[in-house]
Order: sequence, then structure tokens, then C-alpha cells
Amino acid sequence: MKNIVVNVTLPAEVVNYIDEKAQKLYISRSTVARQLVMEHVEEEKVVHLRKKGFSIRKIAELTSIRYDRVLRIIGQTGVDEEEDAELEQYMDDVQRSVTKKR
Repeated sequence: MKNIVVNVTLPAEVVNYIDEKAQKLYISRSTVARQLVMEHVEEEKVVHLRKKGFSIRKIAELTSIRYDRVLRIIGQTGVDEEEDAELEQYMDDVQRSVTKKR
């Protein structure tokens, strides 16, 4: 992976948060900012692939994100708990057809 330098302007509240976290962890401001951005990008990738129906193992394989991290992201984001309207409609149709046959 090639690294590229990026400069951004952030609100003072965000910079204060990053500085506090950096001070607590004894790391630089840029390291904290990098970690936060990378975590967010990982979350976006995992959620996107999970919504497309990929298994946890396949997501880990495709994104090179550790399996346990993928599990944690799925748990934190609640992506599996979101209602699937198409699935719900299918289940309702099946239930109706079963009750009609009785």
C-alpha cells in the first residue's frame, strides 16, 4: 500500500479530542487522526459488504481485516440487526401462503 500525505482542516473541537486522545496514549496527533480515519474506512467496507450478503469470513478475506475485527465492527454498527424489507415481505408472503393451505 502506498502512503500519501494529506493535510486537512478540522474544527477546534475535533482537534482538541484528537489531542486529548494522543496525550493519553502517548502518541502523536497524526497517529490518532490516522487511526480514526482508518477505523472509519474499515467500518464502511465491512458494512457495505455485509449488506451485500457476504459472510464474515469472506469480508475478512476481501478486505484484509482480521476476522475478530470484522466481528467487532458488525456488532458495533448493528448492520445485521437492520430490517431487510425484502426479506420481511418474503417471510410475510410465505406465512400467508402456509396459513391459506390449512
